[in-house]
Amino acid sequence: EGEEARNTAVYQLATILGRIQDWMDELLTLVQVEAGVGFSSEIMSLESTFNQELKSTFEEAHQSKGLLLNMDIPQDLPAIRVDSKLFEKMLAGLLRRAAQRSQVGGTVGIQLRKHADQVWIELSDQGLPSGRDDPGGEDGEVTSSFQGFNLQMVRTIVQKLGGQVWVRGQDRIGSTIAISLPTVKAQP
Repeated sequence: EGEEARNTAVYQLATILGRIQDWMDELLTLVQVEAGVGFSSEIMSLESTFNQELKSTFEEAHQSKGLLLNMDIPQDLPAIRVDSKLFEKMLAGLLRRAAQRSQVGGTVGIQLRKHADQVWIELSDQGLPSGRDDPGGEDGEVTSSFQGFNLQMVRTIVQKLGGQVWVRGQDRIGSTIAISLPTVKAQP
């Protein structure tokens, strides 16, 4: 009994330390983005990021919760100009948030589409409606009043890239983070 309690305490402490490290990494990223430090710009094909490897990695990472990643990715998406490391870090943070919010055996969805001179990325989960766990989380543009550091980081990165972010609740369950980014040809 004593050893089991010790193991549980060590596991909980390791989990908390991991969350603190994630938060510190995100804080450093946010400060760098806001200061414009180390920000690079390169043309990126979205199909190279949203691929089978991303789906497999997500599902392996969350197999204990039985989560699936459902991706709807058209073949003819235009390229965007982003800092690829920041973009991938932002995507990882959004996927982590969706996984944490989703119920056991749930599905996280990613849908990409082109609209006018923008690419829209929508990432949905099956957690409580965003208004219940994100103060100020009613439909509309993301503001700094949202709980959760990931959303503030996402907002800062996307604004740096010339895009916008919204959070939408869905009826009784789930929320969707919608991001619009200008295509390469739409940028000056």
